[in-house]
Amino acid sequence: PYTVRVACDVLSSNGSTSMAAVCAASLALADAGIPHEPVAGLSIGAVGRTLLVDLNGTEDHFGDMDLKLAGTRRRLTAAQLDVKPPDGVPLEVLRRAFAAAHRGRQTILDAMPASRREPTTLDLEPHAPRVFRLAFDAHRLVDLLGPRGRTLREIERTYACALDTTYDGEVTVFARDAASAGRAAAHVTDLVANVRVGDTLNGVVLETREYGALVRLLRNREGLLHISEYGGAPTAPETLQVGDDIQVIVIGLDPVLGNIKLSRKALDPRR
Repeated sequence: PYTVRVACDVLSSNGSTSMAAVCAASLALADAGIPHEPVAGLSIGAVGRTLLVDLNGTEDHFGDMDLKLAGTRRRLTAAQLDVKPPDGVPLEVLRRAFAAAHRGRQTILDAMPASRREPTTLDLEPHAPRVFRLAFDAHRLVDLLGPRGRTLREIERTYACALDTTYDGEVTVFARDAASAGRAAAHVTDLVANVRVGDTLNGVVLETREYGALVRLLRNREGLLHISEYGGAPTAPETLQVGDDIQVIVIGLDPVLGNIKLSRKALDPRR
């Protein structure tokens, strides 16, 4: 979902500069690495019932009609019609004009790729602005916003991005480049993601006790790794210390309290 303002300088013309600008804008977007369906346009004139394809300045001045049509191979994206006769132009002329514009547009779209320096790729350039949409359970919105919106503002400040949230559980991430957008989206996902049985997650040991370790999983979720689920248990359980980065698997969720049960033994049954 991009809105791009394109400035097109026309050095000389004997035809439709606006339709030339449409083609140039589409080529410029492709050259910038922004994936889109190519767009082209051309004008159709009329003198009486005679159609003029890609009419020049003189034909435009003395003709009865100037119909500008822009679009892709499959659909129209913009149209403009100027007519001079007070009673307009016959509908039959318009039908033929639309058909002629469609054929002409296909010809232009066939020729446009040859004017590019490289084939169009479907990958955005690294420095192209990014827009990500993330969906989550609506009740997790409070985790994203934080007290008085403090958490959301901190994310925007840290990653130089903008977040737009909805009450039904959707957030749109706007950022200047791929790296910032990716980091911001990962942070948001950590805050609003639901933990499910079978998920393999990375965590940090927050504290250890005689019965096991408390592990921080996502930015706002913690789970219990019972000593019986340590790697090597029950014969030779591993030793964990506060601050250790470990990988765990979710083996249980309390549906009422939301407590998370973790295991390292289940990651490798041979342990």
